[in-house]
Amino acid sequence: MDSKRVIKWIAGRLNCLRGKHERSNKRARKPDGADHYESVCSYCGVPMQRLGKRNWVVKQRP
Repeated sequence: MDSKRVIKWIAGRLNCLRGKHERSNKRARKPDGADHYESVCSYCGVPMQRLGKRNWVVKQRP
């Protein structure tokens, strides 16, 4: 792997531990019958939900 890519991945994982998740652009979708969008964190896969334009939060567990 490229060294810059590895450093970026490590930095992303450290941000996840601090609670600063980065949304995956590739995995954003609108579930059937829902009025909101969902995605996941690019580094750890935690589910995220869109509240507004450019406003994403970690999805609460039931």
